[in-house]
Amino acid sequence: MPVRTAGRFRRGLCAATLGAALAGPAAAQTVDLPTARALWDRAVAAVAAGAAYKPGRMTGLMEELDAQGRTTGSERSAMRLSYPNGPDDPAVFIESYVKDGKDITAERRAQAAKPGGGSAGGPPAGADADDWSATPLDPERQPGITLLAARRETADVVAIDYEQRAGKQIFIGTVRLAAETAAPLDAAYAFKKPPIYLERFTARLVYAAPAAGGAVWVEAMEYAVTATLLVVKKRMRGELRFSDYLPVSAAPD
Repeated sequence: MPVRTAGRFRRGLCAATLGAALAGPAAAQTVDLPTARALWDRAVAAVAAGAAYKPGRMTGLMEELDAQGRTTGSERSAMRLSYPNGPDDPAVFIESYVKDGKDITAERRAQAAKPGGGSAGGPPAGADADDWSATPLDPERQPGITLLAARRETADVVAIDYEQRAGKQIFIGTVRLAAETAAPLDAAYAFKKPPIYLERFTARLVYAAPAAGGAVWVEAMEYAVTATLLVVKKRMRGELRFSDYLPVSAAPD
């Protein structure tokens, strides 16, 4: 290659490389809403099939944070779940409970044995539980779902933005699905306008790989909360993990 031509080639290559770097990754390919709806409906059907299964074990981690994001307290728990009274009324056995490094399992078991003391957790006191039912692929929640936009993030993943009305609240979020099978991968969401006691709330559901027959269930929930409780600002983050799923009829008694 002549020297002059080689020089032009190198300059052109450098310009093209710099241009690509400045441009960043290629824009995601838009997916039309009818196609997104078809994928969404298949994912809802997979979650509906997964409703026949219930977790046999749940572990939890909750960390309290200071204003700089440093951990100031923590609670770790592991619980066994069984369903002698049906799928919507789990019996909870506390395997372990550690608070700020101290094992308080016996104390928590004694508390759970008292009438009304066995709650596994839920919305803050005074909150309408319906306002927190933000599982976007739950078949019962579909009347409150509006699909907003969709795009192909990669060759294998389609992301669908949605809005959800649940009780008095509105959530906005994104569900990511496998492009070919529509199997749900995860769902990230937040309040569009948080309740007055919340400054910030974000959550992410992680779905397990489809079981035989295509049934899908939630494998983990991750969350972050900043709330004002009795004029005290609390910052928390945590996760719940669910495992040992069994058909409800075969759940241990």
